[in-house]
Amino acid sequence: LENVTTSSMEALRIYTRAEAVNNEGDTDLAISLLEDAIALDSLFAMAYRKLGVVLGNSFGDPERRDSAYARAYALRDNLPDRERYWAEAGYHNSVTDDDEAVVNAYRTVLEKYPDDRVALNNLAIQYRNQNRYAESVELLQRSVDAGNAPAVTYQGLINSHARLGDWDVAKTVWRLMAEEYPDNPSVDWHQINLAWVAGERDSARSMQETSMLQHRSTGRLYELGAGTMRNMALFDGKLGESWRWHTVQLDARPDFAADRRPAELQRALDQVEVDAWFLGNAEAALERLDAMVASDTFMDIPADERPYVMTVMNYLWAGRPDRARALRAEYEAEVDSATRADRTRGEFQMDAQAAVADGRPLDAVALYRKSRDERPGCALCDLVEIGSAFEQAGQADSAIAYYEQYINTPNLFRIGSDAWGWPAAHRRLGALYQERGETQLALERYSEFVEAWQDADTELQPQVEEVRGRMAELAGEGE
Repeated sequence: LENVTTSSMEALRIYTRAEAVNNEGDTDLAISLLEDAIALDSLFAMAYRKLGVVLGNSFGDPERRDSAYARAYALRDNLPDRERYWAEAGYHNSVTDDDEAVVNAYRTVLEKYPDDRVALNNLAIQYRNQNRYAESVELLQRSVDAGNAPAVTYQGLINSHARLGDWDVAKTVWRLMAEEYPDNPSVDWHQINLAWVAGERDSARSMQETSMLQHRSTGRLYELGAGTMRNMALFDGKLGESWRWHTVQLDARPDFAADRRPAELQRALDQVEVDAWFLGNAEAALERLDAMVASDTFMDIPADERPYVMTVMNYLWAGRPDRARALRAEYEAEVDSATRADRTRGEFQMDAQAAVADGRPLDAVALYRKSRDERPGCALCDLVEIGSAFEQAGQADSAIAYYEQYINTPNLFRIGSDAWGWPAAHRRLGALYQERGETQLALERYSEFVEAWQDADTELQPQVEEVRGRMAELAGEGE
């Protein structure tokens, strides 16, 4: 049995089983079991805390997650020290977003209980989010060495080694996790991502297709898998295939099952982004945006649920800063300041893209850097956008540095980012190196772009042919 406090032995047994099935990756059953434990003991603080953990890790309802953490926090005064600090850390991590309080709580636990696996794992997450990967590795390895480490500890150790560029060690840890938790879906997920970053993309696609067949009846896993298939198709420039998987992904989302309106808005925004980013078709993007903003669907949902931030961004990408400013003003009038404060990164991104649209690219760089500061654990965020802003400012050296940083940053989970950033970064690098007369580097980056999009849909082939023409010119075949 797990060593946590409850007045009900049966609740403790159920909690222990929930821990076990969660380690095997069955989050739906874990959530159900934790609710059963709470039904038997309404003061079971650690069951509430664990419910918050599982909901957070499985991308469950944020309000339900925070409510569970808040309930555990409210019950903390009657808990032993270890559990009280767990409750405090979980609450501050999820509800108040107070990183210092989280770190202090887990450090206090480790002072008394050096092998506490909860504190080791969760403090390692804090360090990883602060780009302190070596310290994260040290904590997670201590947990593994102590024995009985949960699956999430192996996952974190793989990710931390990956961020350090220790790919061979990351693969070794993956094999250990596969032996310890062979039925956990994260085993397949990590294998797919390890293959992708190693450049074994055909293998990664094949494994993801197999995973989709295995998890067809598992809603959340199937949804995540469909999203990965969509991003892999986008990376290949296969817009039609990507859109089919996009439909599967949205249809599988449980929160869209009861209310289709958010799904309709998400479809429209995603199509706008394809129009603007891949096809360069501002006219089509604007037409979709205008129709979406004028629709009953947009206006009928609560203001704080409307996708204002991404809609403003898309108007800016489509070249209509006037409409972006008008919608931004509506956003600030309709959405309360506390809600907007929770979207600080989005605010910086809107300001940055507005600066680009206004011809102030260096201001945009500063704002994008602030956006990155809001997500210190996101190594790839905004790098391509910063490179583009520097390029607009005529600072080719800085643009190249950021595009190359995007390509070369060791990061395990980059399939979603690569769908949009990889082809764009390589194509722009090819052009910048060509302008500088660095022929070999230009050919290398151009060839990576062509390889990614060689089988792209027909509407993208003119871009591929244009790059092939540049390569031929560089190779002397166009003379």
